[in-house]
Amino acid sequence: TREAMARFLGVQPAEICFVRNATEGNSIIAAGLTLEPGDEVIFDSHAHPGGSFPWINRAQQRGIVVRLFEPDPTSDEGNLARIKALVTPRTRVIQVSHITCTTGQVLPVTAVAAYARERGLWFHVDGAQAVGMIPVDLRALGCDSYAFSGHKWLGGPHESGVLFLRRD
Repeated sequence: TREAMARFLGVQPAEICFVRNATEGNSIIAAGLTLEPGDEVIFDSHAHPGGSFPWINRAQQRGIVVRLFEPDPTSDEGNLARIKALVTPRTRVIQVSHITCTTGQVLPVTAVAAYARERGLWFHVDGAQAVGMIPVDLRALGCDSYAFSGHKWLGGPHESGVLFLRRD
């Protein structure tokens, strides 16, 4: 199963972790990254609670700072500009919804990944609304991690989520 899923997503089997759903995958990333009080995490204001609550919880318990951007519905460049405007020397993580759960907007994941990589920032994608709805090649996207639920657009059973962790 891991090999089949890895082929489907364009990655290596060792980069695939099975989790219950996107929320659990997002939570693993939020809880597992080494962040200090005052370190910043940027994510979209349209994030599903399963993508935002793990970071909000960490902010309340550990003192990280959450910074939100409102997605620009007219322009990929506008979304990248909104993210760039929030980045400071304390920024450590950027997370975006691949497709927002509120409006179905596809965010410019590949461009954000390139920007994050240039700055040494962890880039996580909540792909709960994407996998099975649009083609997803995780290697081409360039993210560090990506979580999704198999029960949504793939039509799989509940508790069939995947967390991708880029091996390098």
